[in-house]
Amino acid sequence: MIASENPSGPNWEAWEAQVTRENTLGLNAATLLALCERLDEAASATLAFARAHKRFPYRHTGVGLSLTHPGGSQVTVRVAARSLSNGGISVLHCGYLHADSPCLVLLVDLERRRQTIPARVAHCRHLGDVVHEIGLAFAEPTDVRMFIAAADLEAADTREQPDPATLTGTIVCIDASALDRRHVVELLRPTGLTVIGAGSVEEAVRDASGADPLAIHTVFLSVAGAGRRPAAIAKDVRANFNHFTAKLVLLAPGNSARSQELVRVVQPNAVLVKPIAQGRLFRVLFHLARAARTDAGPMRGAA
Repeated sequence: MIASENPSGPNWEAWEAQVTRENTLGLNAATLLALCERLDEAASATLAFARAHKRFPYRHTGVGLSLTHPGGSQVTVRVAARSLSNGGISVLHCGYLHADSPCLVLLVDLERRRQTIPARVAHCRHLGDVVHEIGLAFAEPTDVRMFIAAADLEAADTREQPDPATLTGTIVCIDASALDRRHVVELLRPTGLTVIGAGSVEEAVRDASGADPLAIHTVFLSVAGAGRRPAAIAKDVRANFNHFTAKLVLLAPGNSARSQELVRVVQPNAVLVKPIAQGRLFRVLFHLARAARTDAGPMRGAA
């Protein structure tokens, strides 16, 4: 059902014009991806219960949610999405929502049309701090193929990972630590990727001068030990590697306040926390590859 044809729904277009935050948790694309990866890793270590509908990763920072509280009051907010199935959607929100609360979910389909989907709160799980995962059950089954490309559905099984050998092209890894650069190379050996390692942006530009610029689709960046302001380093990276498909991945020192500040300053497309786990590394690269098929935009933050 298209939102503009739903008389009981909010005026989504007017509402979107007034909303300033990406979602109630203030997550950007990179921090949402990192959080979902941590949740997926934790879930993979536990026994999963049987589900009526298969879930697919659906990392979107701005999903509209219009909800009626038990007392009758209504609120419309933008929440971050984690996964989607024919039967519902998992979203991340800054507070508790009561089970069985009726709501409307705004999704944008592959043809960029607004779709309003009636749903209800199936469950609410506190994940830590103010983060809550909300399971929303659709009133009627909804075809996920409207919102996720067919190729991504084939590759995005939450329990199965595509073959790393299908990852091709060139990655530039900029890190002052030679040991950490070698670690990245070792982790990527099962792939078809070429890795250009460098201790600085200047070295990376020199060493990548003979490579096909359009083959360089991802730049890994660690600002630790660089002796320069992170924002200035990121600006140099974007100036030299801002090709049509190039994405910036921040190699962060850990899940700390310092890392969160670096994400805010650098504005990467994704984040990998050191020490880098191979499984997470592959998932981030597959995620960026899928995103590139639907969004050929440059690095975040590029002028």
